[in-house]
Amino acid sequence: MTKTDLINKVTEELAGSNGRTVKQFTSIISRFYTSNGGSFTRRAVVNYITKLAKEGYAPGTCRLHFRILKRAFEIAGKLEPEIEWSFSKRAPAEIETAMASVPWQEQENKIAFSAEDIKQMIDAAKDGKFKQLEELEGVATSLVALSTTYGLRRIEMADLDSDALNLKTKRLRVLTKHGSKLREHIIPDEIIEYLKGYRPLYSEFKLSEIFHDIERASGLPERYGTGWHCIRRGLLNNLIKVNLDIGSQQALLYIYDFMRWKKSMTFGMIGTYFTEKPEIVDMAILKAHPFLEYWK
Repeated sequence: MTKTDLINKVTEELAGSNGRTVKQFTSIISRFYTSNGGSFTRRAVVNYITKLAKEGYAPGTCRLHFRILKRAFEIAGKLEPEIEWSFSKRAPAEIETAMASVPWQEQENKIAFSAEDIKQMIDAAKDGKFKQLEELEGVATSLVALSTTYGLRRIEMADLDSDALNLKTKRLRVLTKHGSKLREHIIPDEIIEYLKGYRPLYSEFKLSEIFHDIERASGLPERYGTGWHCIRRGLLNNLIKVNLDIGSQQALLYIYDFMRWKKSMTFGMIGTYFTEKPEIVDMAILKAHPFLEYWK
């Protein structure tokens, strides 16, 4: 059974599913096949999940891969009947143990990139160090530009289609994670040139994978639990230090709006009735943005 045979069969079996689901399944199954030379065994699954955990993928992501691999085994079994899934529905002890061996308690959801980390990543994009990513070079550069400017969540990146970026009108449309509302952002001149290679990836897994490729290409140290949210946290940590030339309460409301958080949860009725135009918020934030100067 070749990888092409398997992926074609997966696509056939998932006919009727939405495009994002098909891309996610084929991407994960293809990676699993490549990682173990096409071996569909219990040990191959344990080794694969263990490797993901050691590379810094969160337990939830590892369990998602585990569930998708179950479906992969079922589909592969239609091509080669001797292939069987020997696990129960839940991740077995050996996989839970592998994930527990990674110090998530200390690292998960806490790492924030420093301004120096982010500058190093931006410099790598500008200096062409993402060429080693081959056909994904332009995508990687554009994702770094978007992430360091807007602090996009991974799911927000996955929702960015080709029409979300309009370089002529200099506008970016983001479907927010909280509330599923569209937030239109101004695209500053500093990053326009670096967005020309953008194309949608859709798969959150692929986005996590390319993040770690970018991290390595940038020469950043390997750390457990890193991901796109590390840039988002770093942006926030530096935004709250800048002077927006407005009152402190208003500045916080502006930052909440720019970062696409639900303001009413923190500010109560003030947040509910906050109606400043998005472009006004963006102009204030972008004028004092801590990382835009790195793109010049």
